Amino acid sequence: DKVYGTWSCVCKNVHVGPCLRIDVPYTPCPNCNTHATEYNELELKDDELLVTGSPDVTLVLRKGVFTAMEIKSINGKDFATLERPIPDHIMQVTFYWLLFKRLGYNVTNKISILYVNKEYSFKSPYQEFVLDATETVKRLDPYLETTREFVAFRNGGDLPCRTHCANINSQDAKKCHVAVICFSDGN
Repeated sequence: DKVYGTWSCVCKNVHVGPCLRIDVPYTPCPNCNTHATEYNELELKDDELLVTGSPDVTLVLRKGVFTAMEIKSINGKDFATLERPIPDHIMQVTFYWLLFKRLGYNVTNKISILYVNKEYSFKSPYQEFVLDATETVKRLDPYLETTREFVAFRNGGDLPCRTHCANINSQDAKKCHVAVICFSDGN
């Protein structure tokens, strides 16, 4: 009853929301005869920064107050040694929080990363880290600057200098959707 998102039927013909599940009308889809009970992540789109993000779970903590939760599954060995959240995951959920703020949502300063053990364990398969986004948001500054430089590039400016990846075969470049552009033309 606290999960906020869009909801669809099994065949995806009917979409409702964004809203809480309890606010979805109980009307079956004319195609598949199922109700809109399938959860779909809330898409956050910032037209100024030209970025989108979708937290795994958006919760309504109390009327009109939202928070973002990211869920990460990890192997049993890494789960057993997990003492703090992985920095990239902190950045990700903090960015969702920032998107919520920029889009005018009333958000709590608390953000959450929930780790789930992929392997069977006699102990709890969950470990949650709750962070204060006001303490982690400054870490986004270099990324936001790069994002603004890419917006300027798309508007006719120069391609920003590459500062993060040594070459196109680096770990981060392999996961980056602009790596080919970034490493073209001798930049």
